[in-house]
Amino acid sequence: MYNEEKEKEWKTMNPSAYTSFTIDENGDHYSSVKLQKQAKKAPVSVHIVTPQNITEVTADMHRNALTTLGLEHAEITIASPTEASGLSALAAVAYSLEQNGSTISDENKTLAQEELSLLATIYKESARKKGFHEDKLNVAVIDLKIAALTGSNQDKKLEKKDFQKLVKKILETYQLEGAITDEQTKQLVDFASKLSNSQLRSDKNLVKSLKALKQDIIEKAGDSFNTIDTKLNTETLLKETNKLPLYPMIGLGVLVLLGIGLIVYRFHIRQNKRK
Repeated sequence: MYNEEKEKEWKTMNPSAYTSFTIDENGDHYSSVKLQKQAKKAPVSVHIVTPQNITEVTADMHRNALTTLGLEHAEITIASPTEASGLSALAAVAYSLEQNGSTISDENKTLAQEELSLLATIYKESARKKGFHEDKLNVAVIDLKIAALTGSNQDKKLEKKDFQKLVKKILETYQLEGAITDEQTKQLVDFASKLSNSQLRSDKNLVKSLKALKQDIIEKAGDSFNTIDTKLNTETLLKETNKLPLYPMIGLGVLVLLGIGLIVYRFHIRQNKRK
């Protein structure tokens, strides 16, 4: 992990450092980042020094993806000398960590970059729509990730239909359903499915980090979440998606009993006719 006492030298990345990342940018990648340790209980923090030059990715989007990458208790400073999307900063952070002895799996890198690209795309396409709110989007994605990670450890393996129900419920909870398109919803479902089937589900600290990040975003968002039940229990939500609704179950039971009763009645009538 990064040691601020020993490592004060700026490092220049070579193109091979990006090979584990899919970055949707044209031309050169500008990734000026600085890492510093924080207190153990603090979630990842990101400060963008040149917001006028980072055009597609916000600080909290970075925090979300960096947590998926496996980063904990760190302060990240991001800057760019020229206009850039900001998507390549994730690669720069991973490169810096690996240069200082950390091991980051390609799976972590791929999922983190996919998440960051998805968040950036949704923000770009939906930011001006009625009902859209960036903080709500970030918290919704956090809840989705927690559900995918915890659900993958249950007895029943989650299927695509489970993730479709989860995404629908989470978007409704955070009042985003009117701002998110069907295609974006599908992408969220696909991402959650990949996360659920990844090795990240064995990382117990990841869920703790995600919950801490969620709380931090909500606390800093002012009154944006006042009308929302932010204590969404994704574990309970998962169990609900695997159960049949109560009324259909009762109806099915009544039909079975009626069927049995009809068979017994017909048998009784036939017996009487024979007599």
